Amino acid sequence: PEGSSGPLICDIVISDLQLMAAEVTEILNSMEQYLRLQRKRRLDKLKPPSRLIRNWYIAAFTMPVIGYVGYRLFRGNAYVPLMHEVYQKVTSFWLEHVSEPLQSIYRELFTRRGREDVTDRNARLNAIAVLQRMLKSWLEEIHPDMPESEKTEKSLKMDMTLVEAAKEFSVRNILEINNIYRLSLIEMQFIKKEMLTALYAMDEMMGTNEINIKLAAMTPAFILASTCRYMMRKVVYAILKIGKSKEETFASFRHILLDIERLLVMRDNAPPPPRPLFTTGNNTNVRMGSNRHNAAQQSNDQILSSDDLGMLMLLVHECRVILWQDRRRFTRSELRNASEDLAELAG
Repeated sequence: PEGSSGPLICDIVISDLQLMAAEVTEILNSMEQYLRLQRKRRLDKLKPPSRLIRNWYIAAFTMPVIGYVGYRLFRGNAYVPLMHEVYQKVTSFWLEHVSEPLQSIYRELFTRRGREDVTDRNARLNAIAVLQRMLKSWLEEIHPDMPESEKTEKSLKMDMTLVEAAKEFSVRNILEINNIYRLSLIEMQFIKKEMLTALYAMDEMMGTNEINIKLAAMTPAFILASTCRYMMRKVVYAILKIGKSKEETFASFRHILLDIERLLVMRDNAPPPPRPLFTTGNNTNVRMGSNRHNAAQQSNDQILSSDDLGMLMLLVHECRVILWQDRRRFTRSELRNASEDLAELAG
């Protein structure tokens, strides 16, 4: 009744529950559609421009260059010899600096064949034996009075002193041309033996340093691969802004954790706020209010305010977003430990 202060009681009778549920569902759907449209209309203003517009300076520089180069290459089929030359260079570089060194290192470390010798070891031994026999026969004919032991020693040591002296003497007399021929053949055999010995020493040195030489041959390939990887990372991460590198991901996660730590440290036993200005008329009342505020502040030192708690939740959410979007940057144990710590921190 009018003028009464009691509660107003209205009796509502629902005759068709399914019809009311359908109407409520329709109203909720229309509200959701309206909110979706409003959200899209407002968020479109905050949506960042496309990647091409953000990197317009790169497109403005590279597109004309690419167009001009493509025109010059495809005009008159000039790209065919160029592609053939590039293919030959890449194949040669791959064989010389990657494939052959790896095969050589594998043969030396994991097979019994080892390195193939450049020189013929049997040819060197045969040249030494022939030279010794030639010296022995010459000494027996020219110096028959020499002791047998000395002849054997000079032939085994391949001492050419007597041969050089005899040739120097025979050159003065044209009648000893046959002896000069013989001495020259002995010297030629000695030179052959020295050349085979030098090649044998070089072969031994190459065999000893085979792995070092092959690793040195692979150094340009490693340098080129590292340079290409560095340039691609710069183009993808720094210029085109496609994703983040591992270092950038860890830096972002570390900065967020630092913000969480700073928030918790600053709110743990924070200093009391300054006293408000007061007048002489309400001096006592203001002091009492300030004392009560300080007591309440000291009692709530270990409790975060609503603003600080909301900021903490936002920081925890950012950490979880990084863990989810860049989970391939973390190991399974790191993901599990970080997720458990964030869950405990969020309560």
